[in-house]
Amino acid sequence: MAYGRLDVFFPDGVFKTFLLTTSPVSIGRSTGNTIPLETDTISRYHLSLTQQDGQVTLVDMESANGTFLDGERVKHNAPHTLYGGEEILIGDLRIIFHNLDDSPTRPVNVPEETLTHHEQRVDADFRVEVENPAQAIPPGAHIAATVTIYNTSAAAQHYQLEVEGMPKGWTRIDRPDVEIQPGEHADIILSFKPIRRYDSAPGDYVAQITIRPRGNTEKALVCPVRLRVLPYGGFGVALAARSLETDGQFRLYVQNQGSAPLPIALMGRDLPNRLRFTFPMASMTLAPGQRAAIDGRVRARQPMLFGEARSNPFDLIVRSCDSAGFLVATRGYLNEKPLLPTWAGFAIGGIGLSLVALLILSVILLLRPNIVPSIAAFTLSSTRVAQGAPLQVDWQVQNAEQVSLALVESSGTGGDETLTELASIDLRTNTTQIDTSALNGVVRVVLIALNGDQNTRAEQSVFVYAPLMVTRFDFQPARLVRYVTQTVTVDWEVSGALSTRLSGVESWSQAPLDSAYPAAATVSVSGIPTAPIELVLSAQNADGEAITQSLAIPVIDPSCTAGADNTPLYAGPDITHQVYSNASANTPLVVDGRTLDGAWLRFPLSGGAAGWGQRAAFVCADTFNPDQLRIEANLPPTPTPLPTLLPPPTRTPSRTPTPSAATRTAQPPTPTTAG
Repeated sequence: MAYGRLDVFFPDGVFKTFLLTTSPVSIGRSTGNTIPLETDTISRYHLSLTQQDGQVTLVDMESANGTFLDGERVKHNAPHTLYGGEEILIGDLRIIFHNLDDSPTRPVNVPEETLTHHEQRVDADFRVEVENPAQAIPPGAHIAATVTIYNTSAAAQHYQLEVEGMPKGWTRIDRPDVEIQPGEHADIILSFKPIRRYDSAPGDYVAQITIRPRGNTEKALVCPVRLRVLPYGGFGVALAARSLETDGQFRLYVQNQGSAPLPIALMGRDLPNRLRFTFPMASMTLAPGQRAAIDGRVRARQPMLFGEARSNPFDLIVRSCDSAGFLVATRGYLNEKPLLPTWAGFAIGGIGLSLVALLILSVILLLRPNIVPSIAAFTLSSTRVAQGAPLQVDWQVQNAEQVSLALVESSGTGGDETLTELASIDLRTNTTQIDTSALNGVVRVVLIALNGDQNTRAEQSVFVYAPLMVTRFDFQPARLVRYVTQTVTVDWEVSGALSTRLSGVESWSQAPLDSAYPAAATVSVSGIPTAPIELVLSAQNADGEAITQSLAIPVIDPSCTAGADNTPLYAGPDITHQVYSNASANTPLVVDGRTLDGAWLRFPLSGGAAGWGQRAAFVCADTFNPDQLRIEANLPPTPTPLPTLLPPPTRTPSRTPTPSAATRTAQPPTPTTAG
């Protein structure tokens, strides 16, 4: 059974995969290796991989060019544990190790001051807590977040989980459907593994995990999960043709296989020092994934007059100018042909013998003490170089006993100059490299040829510029609170930038920003966030080169807790409204607004409804000021009280008493009208 896999990337674009089924596994250019690789840029037996007790270790077997593991050169014969996703560089080969045990974690050293961030959401029937990943990881590595669901209802519930917002293939949920008994909780592992590709940009990523009870989508809760991805480096080099004719024209392909901008420096080398190398530029910066074709030339310092044709081996060297300092060399051959055929040498030799005496005499007559030395050639590899990139100097001198170099820098304040003398140079060499990490601006390189008390000077000028690099990009405070008016202060600095620009503010603030800022700036912006915020810093230098970097600002929800059980939540900010729900004590509720006078708070409920509670009845978290909550303008109308109908009065019928005989009053007789 295979315990791992190696993906090998060759500089000419060829890709091979090797399954690891035995242990140990040796890698090198010799056919005696378990995995032989056909390239002369690695040693015969370069490195070995060993698997024991489920653990895979890498050992460099005293290789000549070394082994680089995730950008760091490993020591000879020292074991290094592999967990999966590591990048191994040997010679001009790039190798990715995959551990077939897809464990989501690896041992890490977490600083004491690092605090695991928790997210919490509450609903009437369940509660969710999210434990974000504890540290940043590079692409290819694994890390996990923990989602804990608490069933606060009185019955068993099924919950379904979905994740959105991450690039495809980065996330996996171990239990997307889980059943939880009443009063119990369950932990779900959310695994992250960013794909090791150049487009896996470094920065902060925010995924949205949705938890919903089965059959009741209205009660779904959405929680953010935050992941910080680190950059990784690596590049490949290849020659279009290894064998060159006398004109020495070559094309060198260089590809940035990492996820961050990569500054590189170019140089050539041949051990007999017979060749001279010319590059269109000595340094450049490649964007993530960028492949550049560099046309240059290699020529013989002294042409062959006669003799046999010969093939001169040389190396084109590419070095990364970042902290990793990768060095990759690719071998080529310059074929030289003599100007005259072989027999011409014998003829010239005969003539030369006859002239030897004359030449000796001429030398004696011409030799004079302290002859003035001469400088036949003096060139720089480039007239413009990035700070930290090597500057190659080539020269040819005659009649010199000593050669030295000096650097002259101008202070830029009225012509004051600083002279820095470099060490004397061995006359057996005609080239050297100058470290430019401490140089800046226009620098004059002075070549001094000495012969006794006679000297000759020549000079060339080079402009050393600061490479475009984001040295600071921060914000305060560390996080924002949703639905609350706040001010964010953004501070940045980009070395080598002519101008910078900040974007991403318009998603949550109406504050106007300048169209351009200097290389270093501080901006304060006020607004009301409702979603995670991503700021983007763009910078450009005087040559038109540009870089961008993003920065995510986490946003949490404001919450308040009822001071007592059964605290009523009304349909509007008045006690005359209908009671929608009752809040329980010690159960935080998300709040998203307030009335103008601040006496009532608005709480979003499931199903899109909202409940209003009297502020005096709630205690709000100390992460925000309730007086800075956004003001809810669209308030429900206050109900009109119905008129009270009074019942009609009850009438009791009166009874007239019948007079008795003793109390009867005599009635007068009715008069009679006469006829």
